[in-house]
Amino acid sequence: MHAFGLRTDQNHLSPCLVMIAALADSLAPRAHQGAIPRILATGPAPARAVLSAHSAVKTGFGSIGVARRTPLRPSRMAEKAGR
Repeated sequence: MHAFGLRTDQNHLSPCLVMIAALADSLAPRAHQGAIPRILATGPAPARAVLSAHSAVKTGFGSIGVARRTPLRPSRMAEKAGR
């Protein structure tokens, strides 16, 4: 069994969906039941987090976990911190 963790926010929902599809493509169909994607959604509406979960189920994963958390206070990006 393998667990794969993904974190997404409102700006990165599409890359999360692409990552789920890429993970499904990289695994043999038999391995889908033993792979468990876990998605931590910080910011998107609950419907968007559910969309990620449904796409994981549609690609054949046996289990999916979605947790939604409110984002922490805004923090500066690493590139901007040194300026």
